[in-house]
Amino acid sequence: MFSWFNFWKKNAFTLHDKVWKSQVAKWGNIENNYWQSSNNIYWVAFFPPAYQMLTQLFGEKQNIWLASALETSLETHKVDVQSIQGICMVEHHPFFSVEDNFLKKIYALNPKISDVYFYVSLEDPIFKKFGGERIISIFEKMGFAENEMIEHSLIQTSIQRAQKKLEIEVKGGEEERKKFLVDWQKMI
Repeated sequence: MFSWFNFWKKNAFTLHDKVWKSQVAKWGNIENNYWQSSNNIYWVAFFPPAYQMLTQLFGEKQNIWLASALETSLETHKVDVQSIQGICMVEHHPFFSVEDNFLKKIYALNPKISDVYFYVSLEDPIFKKFGGERIISIFEKMGFAENEMIEHSLIQTSIQRAQKKLEIEVKGGEEERKKFLVDWQKMI
């Protein structure tokens, strides 16, 4: 079992959180980056509202997915997983274990994927829940422009801590988790 943990540490992809101040800036940068990327870069949302935003911007394309649909298509071999060169997530899942398991499945099927990019804003639910307004005011005091992006490993660590904290807070059965996720999607 010890060697299994070493396997993930040595070979897993690198996560990058690209954070913008607002949803407008985030989606503007998603749009710019989408058109510059190849069809082998997959753009993935965990929830229908973000998926709908992707399809409104780009239409129904073969590289735009809802995470659950992509997972099913990969498992049933309807998608050639070896053709996937990269993953761009347009949001975080509130629960670390769900997000982590999804990414591990992708990596297990295609270990050539070396990087996963998360496009997030300080107005995303994960930040709303954990003090995004304070961070926005810090951004403003530091003179960050609307369209400037920040990326740092501390941000990713903070997001993962917040996700783990949410999983602990949302105790109970499947019904309670479903209700929480419905409410979460309303914040998107």
